[in-house]
Amino acid sequence: AYIANSDVTTTTADLTIDAQNTSIIEATTKSVTTSGDKAVGASLAFNTIGWEAQNLLFQTIDAIIGTEIGDEKPAEVKAYIQDSNLTIAGNVSLNAVSKAEITSSVSNDATSSASALVNASGIAVSGILASNMVSSLANAYITFTDTQGQVDVTGSVTINAKDESDIIATNIMKAISNTTNDGGASILGSLMDAVCEEYDYTSKSGTQKLTQNDKVRIASDHEGGAVKEGLYIYIGDDETIDLTQEDFTNRDKWRRFTSASASELIPNIGNVTDSDSQAFGGIIVRNDLRSGV
Repeated sequence: AYIANSDVTTTTADLTIDAQNTSIIEATTKSVTTSGDKAVGASLAFNTIGWEAQNLLFQTIDAIIGTEIGDEKPAEVKAYIQDSNLTIAGNVSLNAVSKAEITSSVSNDATSSASALVNASGIAVSGILASNMVSSLANAYITFTDTQGQVDVTGSVTINAKDESDIIATNIMKAISNTTNDGGASILGSLMDAVCEEYDYTSKSGTQKLTQNDKVRIASDHEGGAVKEGLYIYIGDDETIDLTQEDFTNRDKWRRFTSASASELIPNIGNVTDSDSQAFGGIIVRNDLRSGV
């Protein structure tokens, strides 16, 4: 906002020039890679305000070694009066405010969970390359480029320039590798758990004729007594019961069953062969904030 090459006169009023610019980038990048063998994942994020756009190669080079291949073109705000005569009965106020902000969140998660009877191996590789660059400028002034002109102000003259630039960057990287060669013990345990988690009815199955060892899965919104989403075994005499209203905490009729008891019966024999497991991770982040008033 500006006045240039003019004569400005007020008899009662103030003269105010107000220039404001707000540039905001809010960027979220998430990557998740999961594998039963090799997991490799990488996240790239380049955010700029006040810089000319570049190709991916140049942005990568800039981020890694801190060069400035791209041209800087600040997000600029100006409030000024140039080569103008002023006769102001009130106050003169020039206000320039620049707010350039980048909020960046980058996460990369690579997980390898290798499991076999024997000779399994796993590797996880995770990487993040991120660059956040801000260049901004705020200027407020009264100037004459040649001959000094007239500035006659009855009240006060206020010249204010403010640059409120900011970079908020969060980067999270995970590289997790887990390898199991237990001769099939974990597979057997999973099968036993799957069998034990089978059920005949749910608590929404209405009125049913039950016999001993019938299994009932409890709904999450069941209003009677029970552990929500739990599994119960009927141990009473043959009976017709409204399962939607049943109190499953009645120990004369019901016993809560936990599937964990099935797989825990299998001893933990550990790994029967070498179980190589490797995880590698790296983060390169460049945050470059340039602010001028």
